[in-house]
Amino acid sequence: MTGPYSYTAYGLCLSSCIELPNFSPTEKSNSPDICVEFGADCLDFSEFEHVFELSYLTAPLIESVNLEPVDADLHKVAYRITYWGGVQFVVFDSGAQIRMSYPATSNFEDVAAILAGPVLGFAMRLFGVFCIHASVVAMDGHALALVAPSGGGK
Repeated sequence: MTGPYSYTAYGLCLSSCIELPNFSPTEKSNSPDICVEFGADCLDFSEFEHVFELSYLTAPLIESVNLEPVDADLHKVAYRITYWGGVQFVVFDSGAQIRMSYPATSNFEDVAAILAGPVLGFAMRLFGVFCIHASVVAMDGHALALVAPSGGGK
């Protein structure tokens, strides 16, 4: 099977030109919620008026970044999140497009896990959905969420 591939994650439909490990495949959608692109062209920011630089340490603290919707006719905004080893994600202002670049020496399953966790969580914040970092226990068809600050022993 060749791309594009379609997946669901957190109630959203994603499209990607390559297979994403550990994502749930779905029927191809004509209008995915998020398009994921790959390659060094992620680092070309000439099309953007504003680029907010984040790191894997600061991305969870996104309260410090203005996430109000931006008028697409006036501004083109991107958020670049840099991880160790040269792994980078660029999330467009609407959250509907994510570009990623990573060195050939990176383990792609690790890169995909970062995409599935904090990067999609950040994109969902741009959609207006707040993700909560928690632990969940399933019992008899019900779920119990344990929410606490980081390091709180969930």
